[in-house]
Amino acid sequence: MNVQQDIYQLIVQRYLMGREVEGLNMDTHLTETGILDSFMLVGMLSYLEKKYDIKFGSNEIVPENFSSIARLAEVIEQKIAEAV
Repeated sequence: MNVQQDIYQLIVQRYLMGREVEGLNMDTHLTETGILDSFMLVGMLSYLEKKYDIKFGSNEIVPENFSSIARLAEVIEQKIAEAV
C-alpha cells in the first residue's frame, strides 16, 4: 500500500468510522469539506509520525501541508526520502 492509500484508509477507518464518503479522493480538501477538523488532524499527525518514523517540524505544520491526502502524502514521502 502506498502512502496516499494508507492515509485514505486511516481517514475512512478511524475518522469516518468505516464509511466511504462520496467524492473523497486524493485531492479533496480535508478541512474545508468538513471531513477532518483540527483535533482529528493532530491525532492523524501523531499516528503518521509513528507509522513512518518521521517528525514534522513546527514550520511544516501548516494548513497547506494537510489540505489533501495527495499533499500530505507528498510531504511524508519527502521526509522519508530526506531521512535516507
